[in-house]
Amino acid sequence: MEFKPPANLSLQGNLSENWRKFRQNFEIYLKASDKSTKDDETKIAILLNIIGEDAVEVYNTFTLSETDMVSFPAVLKAFDDHCSPKKNIVFERFKFFSRVQQEGEGFDQFLTDIKKLSKSCEFGLLSDEMVRDRIVLGIYDKVMQERLLRVEDLDLAKAVNLCRAAEISKSQARNLQGASVEVEVIKKKSANRNYKSVSKTSSERFECRRCQTVHGVRECPAFGRSCNKCGQLNHFAVSCQVKNVKVLQEQDEQSDELEFTINSIGVRNQNKKVLSIKSWFQNVNVGDHHVPIKFKLDTGADVNVLSRKMLSEVGVPESQLQNTNIILEAFGGTVLKPLGIVPLKVQCNNVEFTDNFIIVDKIVSPLLGLESCTKLDLIARKVDALGKFMTKDEFIKNNLELFQGLGKFKDKCEIQINNEAIPVINPPRRVPFAIRDKLKETLISLENRKIISKVDKPSGWVNNIVIVEKKDGSLRLCLDPRDLNLEIKRPAYVLIPTLQDIIGNLKGKKFFTVLDLKEGFWHVELTEKSSDLCTFATHFGCYKFNRLPFGLNMAPEYFQAINERIFGNLKGVQVYIDDLLIAADSSEEHDQILNSVIIRATANGVKFNPSKVQFKQPSVNYFGHIFSEDGMSVDPNRIAAIKGLKDPTNVKELQSILGMINYLRQFIPNLADITSPLREL
Repeated sequence: MEFKPPANLSLQGNLSENWRKFRQNFEIYLKASDKSTKDDETKIAILLNIIGEDAVEVYNTFTLSETDMVSFPAVLKAFDDHCSPKKNIVFERFKFFSRVQQEGEGFDQFLTDIKKLSKSCEFGLLSDEMVRDRIVLGIYDKVMQERLLRVEDLDLAKAVNLCRAAEISKSQARNLQGASVEVEVIKKKSANRNYKSVSKTSSERFECRRCQTVHGVRECPAFGRSCNKCGQLNHFAVSCQVKNVKVLQEQDEQSDELEFTINSIGVRNQNKKVLSIKSWFQNVNVGDHHVPIKFKLDTGADVNVLSRKMLSEVGVPESQLQNTNIILEAFGGTVLKPLGIVPLKVQCNNVEFTDNFIIVDKIVSPLLGLESCTKLDLIARKVDALGKFMTKDEFIKNNLELFQGLGKFKDKCEIQINNEAIPVINPPRRVPFAIRDKLKETLISLENRKIISKVDKPSGWVNNIVIVEKKDGSLRLCLDPRDLNLEIKRPAYVLIPTLQDIIGNLKGKKFFTVLDLKEGFWHVELTEKSSDLCTFATHFGCYKFNRLPFGLNMAPEYFQAINERIFGNLKGVQVYIDDLLIAADSSEEHDQILNSVIIRATANGVKFNPSKVQFKQPSVNYFGHIFSEDGMSVDPNRIAAIKGLKDPTNVKELQSILGMINYLRQFIPNLADITSPLREL
């Protein structure tokens, strides 16, 4: 009977662990194939025949005596010494004691890893106790941790059983509360997307943005309470978003200073080169001597800005500066105290007038604000002709370049991963035969559009994909990087707005427009290194994403941050991932905001989806609800969908219904009590 020999020894990755596994499998193979009784020279020959060419080259470097060259134990010891050099016990124990369970990491995975780490620590008879202690100290579930500390005579077996039972019960509880079920091919999935899909476990404690305290899930003291600032429910005034909206060009009641927001004073990279678009700079003649200055045209700026050095070049002495109580605030909150203000003549396009300039003692790009740009006819006010009778189709036609092609932001995304991350290669999943041809067509199409590229070289990370079949029958490919996601460093400073955040900023608004970024995440190009991380396997070979794919745990926060940077400081604009909501008190204000959005979108390579535009409406569907002057109401389509559901016949169908109803919980008093009998089934 023939027995399968072990695979070649891999010299990549964790060499010590690879050798340990190879040696164990090789010794098993020798016994199973009845070759363990062969003489040493024969066993050495078998070893070198199986171990692989790279390992044979390592063997050739060994300086063994003539006796050891024909001694099988001596050859194994030489490989032991090469693959498993003398350990630093202190360092191995440091790794062991530093290991904690990560958010989203399964308990069994955590247990396996600390057991593996303990083997290098030489704990001896204390090994089980040390693993037990590491579980108690490092488990992510703090409620479970407290429970373990209360157990008398806790041993390793008890700790493992309790932790496993807790994890299973929490998983079942989440399922009963309507958690979604992950499948490989999703048929006709609803177009409504909720990117904030990562739910917090009941035991997790976190810093709450509604009350500014640390507590567990569903323990917020602000729940059900009214805000003293805006009157809305479920947050305290200290967390209210309404108070953070600055009213530009209005004097603060408690200060003599005027505060202006300028969109940018000069964005520079490490090479000190200005990062901008050539068409957004314009030479304008300044001063009595018509000195030409290259200004950045910034419709997000409320004032004109010049540096002290540039003022000198114009030929105006600093003695002409007038005192000002204006404070400049750049994007990101950087505050600049001006030297003063001075009136200067400006001339361009046969238009000449005098306007005020703020002078700062910083090296900044000369900046022309919205008012001066408009007077000099340097910007195209594409919504001047909107009027209350312009249709959605006319709006799209007037701005057609914003609705055609694939968008592209200026900066590339660098995915940051842990330095000690070990690459994982996943084989391709089986794809239903019915969609295999369609998958091939989709891959070809995406490759032609340069969204993905074929991979013809070895790759460290190879992920799976999830295939979503859309309503029109086409396929959406989403990366399934569950191993990679565990190693990604997520941006902790980005907060994606909640429904309550949005409600507070829409109170009393009368005119609304909703714009959806077309193929949103694909606006973001990946660096070459990050693109390699996003390699995925199919039956047609390996490909990698060149644009930011769905599935990466950092993608929503990263995309939110970019859109906040582009549109976030525009008054009247709400940003939620790839959706923009424009809300205004009057038609004129709406048109002015929309004009600024168009200019920003053009300057930053943004493209919108024409089929999802809701243009200048008294009410719009946003965030799954209807917003109007009267506030927020339930989307009638949701109610109709719930009424149209058939009675559930199993737990899965019941979970689906409860999930849909739970989305409307704030409109249904005592929902938890009403659905309690169903959730107990």
